[in-house]
Amino acid sequence: MHAKASSLVRKLATGLTLTLAALTVTAGFAGTTAQADEAAKPVPTRAQIVNAANWNLTNPRGFKTSCTSGATIYQSVPHKTSPRSNNLSRNGSNANCNIYNGYNGDEWCGHFVRFMWTLGGANPNPAVPSGYPGSQNWLNGSRFHAFSAAGALPKAGDAIVWTNRGAGGGHVAIVTYVNTSTRAITWIGGNEGGEKIVEHSGYWRNMGGTMSDKTFRGFRSL
Repeated sequence: MHAKASSLVRKLATGLTLTLAALTVTAGFAGTTAQADEAAKPVPTRAQIVNAANWNLTNPRGFKTSCTSGATIYQSVPHKTSPRSNNLSRNGSNANCNIYNGYNGDEWCGHFVRFMWTLGGANPNPAVPSGYPGSQNWLNGSRFHAFSAAGALPKAGDAIVWTNRGAGGGHVAIVTYVNTSTRAITWIGGNEGGEKIVEHSGYWRNMGGTMSDKTFRGFRSL
């Protein structure tokens, strides 16, 4: 190979190496920026979580009657008079396929609470337990406070938890209103009464009798 040709090859190789290095640095910077942007998103406030729960209760939300690929996504029709509810099923389909669980067929009360606590997954929230689809995982950790009729009240935005009697599993829902004087509360839960989102009200002292087949356990704080 002639000296000039050899020199040209070396220059081209050097240029290619520098270009690849620059692309690597740029890609790394972009990844770091994306991670920083994600980390910079604020944890939702209690007011935002309550607003999200009420909005999802009163607006059409997507669901399927079958979890098969390509199945039609229907829109729920909310019932806006008391007691307010939002039925995510069609002709009793009971498929557990909706926007909250990503249309995957899982029981979805835990998915529903996580969806509200993260504003649809857009904002991180360290208070969401690992294994959040399972209602009983919301009992884990120091954020959980066992029920006492005369004891501490949850705050709006907190989660409340039940355990099935004589079987595994249970239920989890979101507190949307608390009156500290009368100790009355309102809560909204998903996957109730045939795939519905349902609003309830009652007094904290009576929470032990809210579900005949479940034991009320307490609340998980934000």
